[in-house]
Amino acid sequence: AMTPVPVTLPAVASLLTARLPLHHGVRDNDRFVLDATETTLAERFRDRGFRTGAVVASAVLAADRGVDQGFEHYDDDFRGPYPVYDPVQRSLAGEFAATRRRADRVTDLALERLRAFGDEPFFLLVHYFDVHMQLDPPPRWRDLHPGRPYDGETSFVDFELGRLLAALRERDDVLVVVTADHGESQGEHGEPQHGFLLYEATLHVPLVAAGPGVPAGAVREDPVSPVSYT
Repeated sequence: AMTPVPVTLPAVASLLTARLPLHHGVRDNDRFVLDATETTLAERFRDRGFRTGAVVASAVLAADRGVDQGFEHYDDDFRGPYPVYDPVQRSLAGEFAATRRRADRVTDLALERLRAFGDEPFFLLVHYFDVHMQLDPPPRWRDLHPGRPYDGETSFVDFELGRLLAALRERDDVLVVVTADHGESQGEHGEPQHGFLLYEATLHVPLVAAGPGVPAGAVREDPVSPVSYT
């Protein structure tokens, strides 16, 4: 699967609208807002009687950026504590606490939202941010991958996804889709992170679906995208 743009806000806007940044108008993280005239996936679910909720892990996706359209409950409250483990990054603790959440907090909030939905049909967007710049995995995951903070953060998020999926296994009518807004270069082609170059390192993303109507083990070899090109 290929994201249409390796930048969070425009990529998520495309994920929710199935439209390219050229068409929905959100081209970067700063100064752009998804217009209210756009129709989002959450609005489509809401109009069909689904409960809708979102838990986001970065202030880049705050409600005032327009991506909250159609969500009955959009959780972008970044006032909680944000533990910083790397001594080099501790001076940034205040900024982090105001702009991001760790995966364990995201999962806790997502589980609360699932309980609030009860047995009603729902659409829940859960956004994780840990595998991103300023890598700083919790000690347990750092020690599992010494000298490889990206792998440590990935293991941490994987564990938290496991907690979320364990709760969803109690229902047999849930379709789970896992994808990403972009990848990370980590020095490939001279790019330390993402957002400037258009190589597969930042454009190639996972797209995994499991649930009713999805054949187990099926793999598509043709290119796919969250955006409709028709």
